[in-house]
Amino acid sequence: MKYVKVAVIILFILSVGIFAAGMEKERRAEDPTKPVLTSDREILERFYGMMKKNAMFMIKNAGPKDRKTLAGDPDQKYIYEKGMHLGEWLEPEEFQEKISAGNMPGHPEECTAYLHYTLGIMAQISDLLGKEDDAALFAEYSEGAKRAYRKLFFGSGAPDTDRQAKLVRPLALGLCEGSDVKEQVQKRLAQAVVNRDYTIATGFLSTPFVLGELTKMGRADLAYRMLENEKQPGWLYEVKQGATTIWENWEGSASHNHYSPGAVCQWLFDTVAGIVPDGENHFIIRPVPGGDMTWAEASYDSLYGRVESSWRLEDGADGTDGTGKISYHIVIPSNVTAEVCLPDRQPVHLTAGGDTL
Repeated sequence: MKYVKVAVIILFILSVGIFAAGMEKERRAEDPTKPVLTSDREILERFYGMMKKNAMFMIKNAGPKDRKTLAGDPDQKYIYEKGMHLGEWLEPEEFQEKISAGNMPGHPEECTAYLHYTLGIMAQISDLLGKEDDAALFAEYSEGAKRAYRKLFFGSGAPDTDRQAKLVRPLALGLCEGSDVKEQVQKRLAQAVVNRDYTIATGFLSTPFVLGELTKMGRADLAYRMLENEKQPGWLYEVKQGATTIWENWEGSASHNHYSPGAVCQWLFDTVAGIVPDGENHFIIRPVPGGDMTWAEASYDSLYGRVESSWRLEDGADGTDGTGKISYHIVIPSNVTAEVCLPDRQPVHLTAGGDTL
């Protein structure tokens, strides 16, 4: 059953054709909210004008609907609640806020979080391109949105909710960094997963983050239980219902071939197999074995050739209690280097070739 389960997971995700999608953002292993920048600035320079227009649109529409509230708290300037937004689209039905002509939720939690995140990236890009005035403006709104978010949603500590998106998002987008509330949010997220019997409960925005955030806080065990859960809502529940592609919503009442919940594939690459691009021709290989899986393997076609990472529990090895022996095999192409970080071992630096560790 263990071999069957891991094969079903991998084949199911493969059928969606999204294996490469999660890797394209090239996120750092230490901080997945910060893109890794290569030496090629051309794409940033080419599209900077459009990116700046979008950033300025966000700044223009920031601020409370009721401008009178600014007198009591200047940081209200950085809240984002205007316009029509879908928010955390297609969470499980019990958490959905229905949208109709007479009910158009503003979603200030989601929007303010992404104002912080988006303009933080724009500040980095502007600084890299030498646009100092833009960088200062975007940094002001990014940090202001973080302050406004904390006041609105962390005023009494971590939100006491089993709505996983409300706990995953501030962790993933850096809104808890430098705050005492971070550990509270992490603990509440873990409890929310347990309370829902290890089922997934996020929508389009937070599904890409949830397994990664659980892993970062030292609870890869919860992430694996969520991935391998066969109850609804969950990826393997869909398989048990005969799905060969990933559904748009967890209930199966919309499209039966949709990318968004398939973003879990990034976690299969950067955590289960542990392949993390870290620049133009450098990789971090950091696999985290777990769950009922007894083996895993993945490859990534980089500009310089194929990077491969695999691991397997040796015959008779348990692995769940840290005592079982696990063998790892890493293949690095020419002109590429890698830092290999294996559980309970010192990092190893590899160059071209295949190595079994």
